[in-house]
Amino acid sequence: MLKEIQQVFADDFSSNSSEFLKYIGGGGCEEMSSCSPAPKFIGLDAIQGLEIYRESIIAGLARSLTEIYPVCVKLIGLESFSLLAYRYSENYPSSSPSLINYGQKFSAFLNSIPQMGVALPYFPDVAALELLVHNAYYASSGSDIDLFRFNQLTPSKQSKVVFDLTPSFGLVSSEFPIKHIWEVSQDGADDEIVSLDEGADFLAVHRFGNEVRIESLSAELYLFLGEMCKGLTLSEALSSVLNEFNEFDFQASIQLALDKGFIYGFHVQN
Repeated sequence: MLKEIQQVFADDFSSNSSEFLKYIGGGGCEEMSSCSPAPKFIGLDAIQGLEIYRESIIAGLARSLTEIYPVCVKLIGLESFSLLAYRYSENYPSSSPSLINYGQKFSAFLNSIPQMGVALPYFPDVAALELLVHNAYYASSGSDIDLFRFNQLTPSKQSKVVFDLTPSFGLVSSEFPIKHIWEVSQDGADDEIVSLDEGADFLAVHRFGNEVRIESLSAELYLFLGEMCKGLTLSEALSSVLNEFNEFDFQASIQLALDKGFIYGFHVQN
């Protein structure tokens, strides 16, 4: 019974329904019409009380987004961002008591707003980058890859290797210079104008020690790392990249990924 009540309350909260009131007003009766009157709280009926609680939770979720997306706040101002954050929080309630991982769909939400593509076409991509920075900061640490064990594998087994990317690793691309936009929006950065015609960005985000880093990648390395993120074997990832970039330098790319700390382990696919 308790689990049912809790589920009804959660559903009411996200849908702005009042089904939950049958439990607090009528002891679990099946129809609202046969329930005893819902109690009043400080002069408010239960529906008003539930709505106040709901509004308070949504406002709290919206405030948490300002902490996750400080660059986005700077770009459009706190008032405008708060309106977007409130709309997002209305549609995407938190599924966890911790808000560290809240806002994971914010960029997709921004892309769903038709006016965004006209007025601020780069904004959803900046949000995607900022989320990766946030996630990288709170991600667990990865260990160092055992290159000796990898080098002991036969060429046949090496081709079936699936690399494990560090938990803080993430990829984002944009037709706009979102890294430059992010950089000039940091506290203490020089006040400079960013041209949206600077070119596309292919970026990797990861944490090195306690520092979150944003690395610019070539298009071919971005694709290669993206295929590894999908869990493809070394052979499959390489084949995919060579289909689009026939001069892809595999050895240099793997070495760069290792030097940057993108890869922390591997396993051989059977």
